[in-house]
Amino acid sequence: MKNLILLFTCVIIIMTFGCNQKVNNKDVSAIMKLTEKWDDAYNTGNADALVSLYTDDAIILSPNQNPVVGSNNIREYYNAEFEYYSNYKISDPVDEIVILGDKAFVRGKFLFTFTIQLSDKQEQDEGNWIMLLNRQPDGSWKFYYEIFNSESPLPGTM
Repeated sequence: MKNLILLFTCVIIIMTFGCNQKVNNKDVSAIMKLTEKWDDAYNTGNADALVSLYTDDAIILSPNQNPVVGSNNIREYYNAEFEYYSNYKISDPVDEIVILGDKAFVRGKFLFTFTIQLSDKQEQDEGNWIMLLNRQPDGSWKFYYEIFNSESPLPGTM
């Protein structure tokens, strides 16, 4: 019972002091600029610019695919995407930023319009995304984890 009370007390202390961090507007601004750079790099088909926004050991978790781990694999992932799609544009406004020390997460929705090169048919997808970020030694931020999901039904299910 004593251990349970001690554990409960520690949890209350951590929740009270650990989660009451002041939001640093400089960090929020830097993270917003990072997401804007991501959009610009994606919309111009620049895989190298995208890779520069991720940590070297970053992980992308895409629907129905194995995890994409590390800079080289992330570059291949985006290059393959840019070869598969044409006339692509993504818009993904940020809905929330939470910063906890040297970690942060950013959440939003996306609207992706594209043409699959084999069909020449313009399509679109909508969904949700979340990215976890790490503060770098120089104080900048980089993406560490990316995960997203579509709100569109799977083909053949409607």
